[in-house]
Amino acid sequence: MTIWKHGNYAFKEPSFQDGDTVEDGNYCQLQPNTEICKNIKNIIINGGNFVNVKPQSAWTINGGNWVQKEFCTHQHPNFINRGLTPCAENCSHRQGENKQWVDIDEKEYIQIKEEELKANTLVSSVKIEKTVDLNEITQQKFQKEIYIYEDIVIKKGSSVKKALLSAQITESN
Repeated sequence: MTIWKHGNYAFKEPSFQDGDTVEDGNYCQLQPNTEICKNIKNIIINGGNFVNVKPQSAWTINGGNWVQKEFCTHQHPNFINRGLTPCAENCSHRQGENKQWVDIDEKEYIQIKEEELKANTLVSSVKIEKTVDLNEITQQKFQKEIYIYEDIVIKKGSSVKKALLSAQITESN
């Protein structure tokens, strides 16, 4: 019997055993309703990040974050390397036509500017913002304009109630 108090097991199968207690830790999964530890029947979960984990009906769930969500690769580009399919520019996560300016490094600025010149782009999606401090030192910040994207939350509500309800629904089907 182990008490799990911390650890990052995101996108992996944690090595829970029957009789374990989970107090905290990260067990987040890429896709909604991902089953982990299918053969574990006797476990108590008091806390932890279980985003996209499908709770098993035999588990005792007293707490934790059990939100189910669709991740957007515009928000989480590193998730592509973990197996998430890249989103299109106009994916369902995009929040309308609003855009925002975000900081980029000089290398990315130059790359985008060169691509825009080759394509004869009339309106640039990058800019340099210059500021002069009190000592008359000029600093510059490179930025690009991007659409605003958000992950889509599939299930909302109390984390404990959500996990228990999901387990009950699964059990009745």
